Amino acid sequence: SGFGQVFVKRWNGSSWVSFETTPTPITITNRAATQLSLALTSTNRPVLAILEQAGTPGNYFNNLYVVRWNGTAWVQYATGKVNNQNAWYPSLIVDMQDKPIVTWTEETSTSQQVYVKRFDTSWTFFGTNPININPDQIASVSFLASGSNGNPTISWTEFVGSPLSI
Repeated sequence: SGFGQVFVKRWNGSSWVSFETTPTPITITNRAATQLSLALTSTNRPVLAILEQAGTPGNYFNNLYVVRWNGTAWVQYATGKVNNQNAWYPSLIVDMQDKPIVTWTEETSTSQQVYVKRFDTSWTFFGTNPININPDQIASVSFLASGSNGNPTISWTEFVGSPLSI
């Protein structure tokens, strides 16, 4: 089985270069990375939302972590995962105060719901969560953007009508 590894490079005007002197995979738990999202701070330092696989064969789930380049190394914003249930489809922005805001889908055996958190000194829910219009419906694949006022805007897919099974 393959092992997803995360790397980040920047364009220096003529070529792609690593942030690290010796490029090494960015990992939290040394598990396979499955999905990620990238944003930049006001000083052009990268911030990554990374889903890493956990569990055992036949019982895998994804944990969401957010890391940043501090100028010398990749570090987490807070110890531990951001999500509570199996996570999918992260989307990340950095606000005007260089604080990350991340959205993702959490999946249980009966539902999918979209959540948003912001980091101040810890990860806290940003507004009312989950943000689904109808929490009884399946919601998924959210994306964040930020306008000139710094306020986030979010979009997602929500299945309407009869509740769908996963």
